[in-house]
Amino acid sequence: MTMAFPESAGERIQRSLNDAKRNELSDRFGGVFLAGNMPLPADVESEFLQRIEEFELKWAAHDVTTVRAFIGDPPVKLSSEIAPDELQSELEHLMSTLDENDIQLDFAERPSDAEVYRFIVEELLDHEIDDIRVPGMVCHFIYEEFHPNASLDVRLACEWFVERMLSHDEHLLRSLERCEHAGADGNVFDFTDLRAAVADVHARIATVIDHSTAVIASDVGDCAACVDVEIRLKGFEAGSLNELNAEWKSRL
Repeated sequence: MTMAFPESAGERIQRSLNDAKRNELSDRFGGVFLAGNMPLPADVESEFLQRIEEFELKWAAHDVTTVRAFIGDPPVKLSSEIAPDELQSELEHLMSTLDENDIQLDFAERPSDAEVYRFIVEELLDHEIDDIRVPGMVCHFIYEEFHPNASLDVRLACEWFVERMLSHDEHLLRSLERCEHAGADGNVFDFTDLRAAVADVHARIATVIDHSTAVIASDVGDCAACVDVEIRLKGFEAGSLNELNAEWKSRL
């Protein structure tokens, strides 16, 4: 049970000021504020609104710069100039410099340290970004947006699909409806067929405790892929609730 405590006079005043600030930001910048399930504390919301205003003002007058200039143009060595035993320390220093300047480099699947360093020095540092600094705002870069990995995309898509096929969560199941699915023959099938396949799985399996999905073969095209996967799971059978260990192969 959630306990609700009455707000103090100061909190009520601050909330009124927040209401006025939201209206002002909407009028000046066209912002739309949606009500959440739980209201923020008045002081937290006030700081949040201040950050939004600060960002909008800086955005209106911002310039474009490079990552290199944004982080202060630090001296860096080319990959060819670094000895193997220096690589880790040089990379840590470079990543720390990015972090200190609110720039984060993310990976769906991290490559070697040598490739990460090469990518930063030869590509990322010369990439253009908006010259805006707002406390708490972090600029994220994803390695795979520069170097797409089709095999990784296929594996993640398969894992996403299988997780929803095995789930009894209606919200997850509905997310399948918002995607276009094709059979192994390349023909698109509607969600009625997919829902029937999901129902068949649920008729056999009551609960999935753990599962894994492994791509064993794939034919990746420009816009689509046909993939053979091996699925293993632990759970309980529907009806009997006997422990179940299952393994099968499927084509997606």
